[in-house]
Amino acid sequence: MARPHRLSFAALILATFGLLPSSCSWIFVTPPPADAGRGDRVDCTTSPAAPVVDTLLAASNVAGALYVAGTVGNKATPAQNALVTTGLVWAIVYTSAAVHGYRATAACRELVEQE
Repeated sequence: MARPHRLSFAALILATFGLLPSSCSWIFVTPPPADAGRGDRVDCTTSPAAPVVDTLLAASNVAGALYVAGTVGNKATPAQNALVTTGLVWAIVYTSAAVHGYRATAACRELVEQE
C-alpha cells in the first residue's frame, strides 16, 4: 500500500500537469500571426483582461501559500506541504500565462495601431 505522503505528491503532480493549460491567457488570448507586417489586417486580442485575471490568480496563490506556510510552524504535515507547493506551482503557471498574455496583447495593439 502506498504511503499517504506519496499519494499527496502524486495528486499534486496530476493536478499541476493535468490542468496546466487552463490559465486564462493561454485560452482566451489570440496572439498576432508571426508573419503579420505593417499595414496588414490582423485578428488578435488587444484587451489585457485575461492577463490581468492571471496576475490576480497568481497573487492569490502566492498569498494562500504564504498564509499556510506561516501558520504551520515547524511541524508541517504532508498535506500542508502539498498545499504550499501546489499554491506556488499554480502561481508559476498563472504568472507564465500572464507574461504570455501581456506580450501577445501588446504586440497585437502595436500592429493594430499601425493599420
